[in-house]
Amino acid sequence: MNLEAILNSFRVPPSNYRFDQVHHGLINQSYKVTDLSSGQPEYFLQSIDTYVFSNIDGLMENIRLVLEHINYKLSAGTLKALKVLPRLVISKKDSPYVKVDGACWRLYSFIEGAYDRQDRSIISAGEAGKLYGEFISSLMDLDPSLLTVTIPRFHDIGWRFEQFNTACSTASVERKEKSCETIEFAHRMESKMKKSFSLITRESVPIRIVHNDAKLSNVLFDEHGCGLTVVDYDTIMPGYLSLDVGDSLRTIASSLSEDDPHIEKVTFNIDLFKAYYNSFYQAVRSTILPIEIHSIEFSAVYMPFIMGLRMLTDYLNNDIYYHTDYDDHNLVRAKNQFKLVMEIESQSDAIHEFIHELST
Repeated sequence: MNLEAILNSFRVPPSNYRFDQVHHGLINQSYKVTDLSSGQPEYFLQSIDTYVFSNIDGLMENIRLVLEHINYKLSAGTLKALKVLPRLVISKKDSPYVKVDGACWRLYSFIEGAYDRQDRSIISAGEAGKLYGEFISSLMDLDPSLLTVTIPRFHDIGWRFEQFNTACSTASVERKEKSCETIEFAHRMESKMKKSFSLITRESVPIRIVHNDAKLSNVLFDEHGCGLTVVDYDTIMPGYLSLDVGDSLRTIASSLSEDDPHIEKVTFNIDLFKAYYNSFYQAVRSTILPIEIHSIEFSAVYMPFIMGLRMLTDYLNNDIYYHTDYDDHNLVRAKNQFKLVMEIESQSDAIHEFIHELST
């Protein structure tokens, strides 16, 4: 893989560049590109997983539309939380991506002075809530039908259980034995989660343009801990606002990262939930509907469950979707998320009371 040749397919000035791989993503391969003449990072080069995303043209058009729409508001000075967005660098053939040896690559401008934070503090939770709230709010006047659904049935629990049941029937004996208790938990929760999904997606709930991967690692901060922007736009498509909130909470208000093997220490921090949701709500309060607010209570449990189910399914399928660092990595992730489900359920009354208080 000749990264220099791939970079030279884009409209970039000639120079000597260094490529440093970024390892925090679960799907795509990413590289920070530094101009050696200045010593400054200039670009973010990224392959697009064509196993996960089959419609690359639709995906890249979604990103173009969203960046153009939000950048217009940034230039008009109408946004408060979002400070900057990365810029897509166009190829020498005027395309938003290039295809090299069957692999698809895109290039973003590098956001100088931006950092990701995983400290799960009250401040970072509040900043993340502001950013995700304003990100969704800024897109509410963009017609969702203009965007392509790049992953059909992405958060559909019925579809995810179909995949899970198929994986259970084809998995190795060893992996089924290792995960038998986790499999049993998933089956016990099936009816409840399907009912929650039907409430979250009922006909009266509006379709919005949402991020669909609204986790803490996709928020960038400045050196002082103030929020700068939201990144990783691959899953931006029509969906439900409350599911983005649930996805944020599973990473922001959990005591541990989703990879942490100390399952017994996984808890749900109600103060971090309040900090995030208060900031999020203030950003969307003029447009969010009461039925969407009510759906958030279900989504807080639903999103860690469906993520755990997907991780367990991938484990049973011998890890074909998520990047793993060791044999049982996906099983650890699934157990972690299912423990978080139980922790959130134990605090459902406090979650309900805070959401209700804020909106009345």
